[in-house]
Amino acid sequence: MKDNSTLYFSAIATALLAMYFSLGFPLLWRAGLLAAGATYIYLNFSRLVKQREYFNALKGSAIYSISYDDLPTEKMLVGKGFLWMPEHTMMANTLISDKKLLEQGEHLGGLSFLHGIGFKEEKDIYKALKELTGHVVIIGSTQVGKTRSYEVFIAQAIKRGETTIVFDPKGDHELLNRVVEISRQSGRQENFAFFALPYPKFSAHYNPLRNFTIPNEIPDRVAMMLPAGGDSEPFRAFSWQVINVITNALLFLGLRPNIRLLSDYSLAKTSELTKKCITEAFRKHGLLEEIKLLENTPDNDEKEYMKTYARYPEVHHNDVDQLILLAQHPHEHFQKMIASLTPLLTKLSGGEIGTLLSEPSGGSANRDIDWERAVKNQKIVYMLFGSLLMRDTAKSVARMAIQDLTSFIGSRYCFIPDRKPINLFIDEFTEVFDQFFINLLNKAGGAEVRIFLASQSVADLESELKSAAKAQQIFDNLNTKVWLRVSDMATAKVFSDAAGTATLQQENIGFSVSPDISDNDVVFKSSYSQGTSVKVAPLVDPSYLLKLPKGQGFILSGGRVYKIRIPLLPPCSVDYYREKGIVEKER
Repeated sequence: MKDNSTLYFSAIATALLAMYFSLGFPLLWRAGLLAAGATYIYLNFSRLVKQREYFNALKGSAIYSISYDDLPTEKMLVGKGFLWMPEHTMMANTLISDKKLLEQGEHLGGLSFLHGIGFKEEKDIYKALKELTGHVVIIGSTQVGKTRSYEVFIAQAIKRGETTIVFDPKGDHELLNRVVEISRQSGRQENFAFFALPYPKFSAHYNPLRNFTIPNEIPDRVAMMLPAGGDSEPFRAFSWQVINVITNALLFLGLRPNIRLLSDYSLAKTSELTKKCITEAFRKHGLLEEIKLLENTPDNDEKEYMKTYARYPEVHHNDVDQLILLAQHPHEHFQKMIASLTPLLTKLSGGEIGTLLSEPSGGSANRDIDWERAVKNQKIVYMLFGSLLMRDTAKSVARMAIQDLTSFIGSRYCFIPDRKPINLFIDEFTEVFDQFFINLLNKAGGAEVRIFLASQSVADLESELKSAAKAQQIFDNLNTKVWLRVSDMATAKVFSDAAGTATLQQENIGFSVSPDISDNDVVFKSSYSQGTSVKVAPLVDPSYLLKLPKGQGFILSGGRVYKIRIPLLPPCSVDYYREKGIVEKER
């Protein structure tokens, strides 16, 4: 890209000045020449400055920083950018072969000139709050700005005073620190609640089975964590039935199901639960004294309770009947059929983790996370699952938590007409994703829930769902797509396909020379042709997404594609682990 305008400008300016100082010209003429020269110099100097800015922009864009005070509350800031049009695609396709330009922007990494193409059109890009119920997904490799973008979205939700829930499967220390700092900056530190599965003594308590509309949801949540398909299916179905029976029995007793109760009564204390339910059945019919007589007899076991229960048909209840059948199941076969259920419930119900997931904190109710109370009080809830430390356990609890939240959102959609906004952020969502997650996406918008998802690639989602079609279905339910630099072509192509195509004009120049022998003379004929043709190409070539500089990306929203730069918040000064006393050896 060469520019000779500086030479032309200098030559004309020199000529005008020479004419001005020439003694042969009248004073009035010289005054006119001076005015004309000054105007010419001013206009061309301005043009040169802008041109230089353009060339510098093509080399790379400056860092885009923003303060907490500058974040809006009436709409959501996405970044700075411009509407990406076919002419930008044409220019990008031309500049990508400019070796010198690529070398000048090499310090930024990737195709640094992509944003410079539209720098004159750059402005703040916003999303209307009412559009956020269509949900947002951010895709980007590690260390390219995904978390920084997430922080900006979270900061705005907290600043708006809305309920904000962050699911952090792996445990991003920097993201946690930022959420804590933003809560304090916004004067909402009292609303902050911290659940940390790997650090029970520092964590709020949470029952992931708390919310459900029908009892069948409880066995569904447990069974989804068991092996499925093929030879595993009969065992999974049997385990589902066991959890279903125990759940209904607990509800019959007026008890809220939790992990520890399910584990105790499914694996070891089924007989004890049977006696309690039979006693409750008699109590409900005013016949408690009939069953109380068994408490003081030598044969005070469940068999005597069952015999007494059988003699009083009027006290029979389906939930109790099903529990009795379960208690009478042959022991050896029962243990064989729940072989996969036993380790799952054991690891979730034992020790400090079992207490964390099953029992109230014993202190203030504010230390217990409950979605209804969290939304009512517009809490900021940070859920850290620690999948890097305890992958299977973290994944199981996170998935149950999502199902619990989905159930709460479903009941909110049906029964609560006045709905406050809820902002749900799920980082590395493929870590906790399953095929039932689409239920959450479908229900959430109508319940004023805005979902923000972040991940590194589409391949992770396809692997989890074992279907590219299902993964595509998920992305079709996300109305705003933000793509930063990605590492694989398949992920890049998902955005490129969604962005659509453009009709590009292409200039064609032809020149040929051929010999023409006539009358023993050799002459040459030449031909020249020039024209334009059109071709259909991706509006955003997938290769661009593999080579974006850090902090830059494309966004597809409302049927339009924007090229954007991600804003950076000020450096974070909070170290929440240190404040809480979570020392290095406990991490």
